Amino acid sequence: MKLKALAHEIGEAASFGSPADAVEFADVILFAPQFEARAHALAMIANAAGKLIIDTTNPYRFAVTPTGQRTIVRTIPDDVSAFETLRKALPAARWGKAFSTLQPSALRRSTERVSADRVAVPFIAPDAASAVLMALM
Repeated sequence: MKLKALAHEIGEAASFGSPADAVEFADVILFAPQFEARAHALAMIANAAGKLIIDTTNPYRFAVTPTGQRTIVRTIPDDVSAFETLRKALPAARWGKAFSTLQPSALRRSTERVSADRVAVPFIAPDAASAVLMALM
């Protein structure tokens, strides 16, 4: 299990477990499933009332056209907000959104830059959660 090995490598400050375990001990939950798997992922954290959940999802997936070209397709209607869809599914949680405007590889490369050249990561969060989210980033 990669997560277990990574937690051991980090040391005492890190732990690992199931999504339900995270709801029990964490103040902040990073929500990062594929958007199409959101119902299952939300069911695993259904007891997250009052927790800050940072949504990193995007409602897109890769597809292959009839001519064999790879493309990206939106998995929900254009007039539907993915973030609002999640908030409505688990309204007792405090939701924030971040890390979903850049590819993970771009974020990783950004950490190697000097501070003046780093990439800005936009986020939204309830007022009380903004400070927590900023501290994490």
